[in-house]
Amino acid sequence: WRADPPADAPHEATLLTLDSSRAIDRLGWRPALDLDQALALTVDWYRRWSDGAGAADLRDLMAAQIAASTGVAV
Repeated sequence: WRADPPADAPHEATLLTLDSSRAIDRLGWRPALDLDQALALTVDWYRRWSDGAGAADLRDLMAAQIAASTGVAV
């Protein structure tokens, strides 16, 4: 596969970053997971997807992961 965007296509940044400092400062927001926890959940999801889990199973996994880490049922 080769990208062949039109000549007048908008420029796409090569590096995108997320800065949550305003949410932290103004809203008192804090992440529910640290980096290691978030990566472990992400790896678990992708492993199950790679092993052939279906969409419904992956949705259930995601909902269980969110509920376990935040206490919020999805």
